[in-house]
Amino acid sequence: MLGDDDSLRWDTEVMCPACGEGMAVCGGELPDATRERMLAERGRAVVRVRGEVDRVAVMRVPRHRFPVGPAEVKGLLEQVREGEPGGALPEAELLVRRLRATGVDAVAARQAITPDAPAGE
Repeated sequence: MLGDDDSLRWDTEVMCPACGEGMAVCGGELPDATRERMLAERGRAVVRVRGEVDRVAVMRVPRHRFPVGPAEVKGLLEQVREGEPGGALPEAELLVRRLRATGVDAVAARQAITPDAPAGE
């Protein structure tokens, strides 16, 4: 869920179909195993920018808001420019919100999952 304070909040409930045990994760980070399962079931999101954009301005957004270095930012920018799938839809929507705040026309969409390919490929 995207919060009003421009943050991402995860609230997830999972139940085992075999034993009925359940687990709830509210707020904070999403466990890696739960995130990977969600990506496999729902697919990855794609962030697209429309029109010409100031590369430096776009690169400032992730560096200013996310704890990543220049190499990771460059990779993320290339991923966005090529329309490659990234993370979960809420993660993509947060990035889009931050890009739009700098005047970049961006959209997020879930990538379609094909029956014979794993999510994200």
